[in-house]
Amino acid sequence: HLVGRDRQIAEASGRGSTAETGGGASAQVAEERWLFATGWSLPPEDCAEFLVPGVFGNDSFRPPYPYWGRLGRPHGFVAGKMMPNYRQHTVYLGLIPLVCAFFAVCVWVMGRRRRPVPDEKPPASPASSAPPVSDIPFWCAVWIVTLLLAMGRYTPFYRAFYALPYMDYLRAPVKFLHLTEVATALLAGFGLNALLADGTAGRTRRLLFPAVSVLAGLLGAAALLAMG
Repeated sequence: HLVGRDRQIAEASGRGSTAETGGGASAQVAEERWLFATGWSLPPEDCAEFLVPGVFGNDSFRPPYPYWGRLGRPHGFVAGKMMPNYRQHTVYLGLIPLVCAFFAVCVWVMGRRRRPVPDEKPPASPASSAPPVSDIPFWCAVWIVTLLLAMGRYTPFYRAFYALPYMDYLRAPVKFLHLTEVATALLAGFGLNALLADGTAGRTRRLLFPAVSVLAGLLGAAALLAMG
């Protein structure tokens, strides 16, 4: 399988053979391998599509709104002379899941700041206590790390990952965004659970409404930008 991948990388670069992909590969061959591996990296501006579906269009070549962003755009792109890109699906996450995920982080931060009251009595029943939030930092880390990996060539972070053994055989870093989606779903679940729990502090629960207002404003501004 690795030999087939080496051949594919060589053919994509126009060399047509793997003779130059050994241990003494030149800087040019190394750069070709890097371009092959990171061609489908998530551009930072495409993160706006987490809130606004199709802000840069939808799938490639699908009228009336074909995707025109940088994801999948070939290196050395020349407008009007090259196929611009190839994208098969959007990267939309959704306003409600992101708000719930943000609320989960707020609940965890407020919980850490809350100091225990001396001689505080335990809750009368499990139903009246706040839900456990100890896993929230882990899923926040997963969200951040996988998003950075999905951005590929657009962040220096991916260079360190690319240097690991066999990682230069991977292609399309944007696929790491699937793990970001999983982390978003779990954080949203924590947030919704905390929102509905009887033990959630009122001031913590009220943090949801400013978050909704801010994200709704960003959504409206991005929609106007896309329409323009």
